[in-house]
Amino acid sequence: MALFVETTALEDTYEHILPYVQGAPDPTILYHLRQVCIEWCTRTLCWQTDLDAILTVVDQTAYDIPLPMDAALVKLLGWSVDGGEPLEPTTPAIGRKLQLNNMGCDALWTADKISITVHPTPAVADKEIVLNVALMPSQDATEIPT
Repeated sequence: MALFVETTALEDTYEHILPYVQGAPDPTILYHLRQVCIEWCTRTLCWQTDLDAILTVVDQTAYDIPLPMDAALVKLLGWSVDGGEPLEPTTPAIGRKLQLNNMGCDALWTADKISITVHPTPAVADKEIVLNVALMPSQDATEIPT
């Protein structure tokens, strides 16, 4: 289960900015604050967490990433199955080669940052896949981790 993260509303930071941008409309301030937070999280990978477990389904290789509200994926850092040893994700190109060559090694990757693909295709249901990820605020986020 993902850990609770204390958040702060972006609006709560306006008091620190308003003296430097007097007269700026609130939507403009919110937009630029959000962009700064996205850039900061992308460059530093400072928002890291384990996400809620994904349960495998027999013969299903693609799964949605259970992202928290107001968050987007920066990078997959690692993954594990049923609490086993942490594994490193692979690239989509290597993952597709594994699928084409029907190689049996465990692999996981994302091509779109909203879903993952696992290889080999799960033969057992309800195995827990836990992703360790770096996150950033989404483009419509109104809160950030405190």
